Amino acid sequence: MMNRRNFVLSGVAVAALSVAPGAALAAKAQIYTSFLSSSAVGGYDPVAYFTKGMPVKGKKQHALEWKGAWWYFSSAENLAKFKADRVAYAPQFGGYCAYGVS
Repeated sequence: MMNRRNFVLSGVAVAALSVAPGAALAAKAQIYTSFLSSSAVGGYDPVAYFTKGMPVKGKKQHALEWKGAWWYFSSAENLAKFKADRVAYAPQFGGYCAYGVS
């Protein structure tokens, strides 16, 4: 039998469970990576977006771990550019969409 006290307690439990996923998301990595990957920008070279104006797949021999994600570059030159000014080449909002950030 559901009395008023049990009804209120069940409502509190549901509210607590709905807040718990939000707390887990708050502790999420600074850089977005897909669920099954640890690579930033989907494994593409973030510098190439600026220098070539198009996506270029990164290579494992030109990799860097930064902010909990792996960044891949198409050349050693692009890797050096990224190391020199990471903030200029990294995606805004850590790669999260603006809606996701809000």
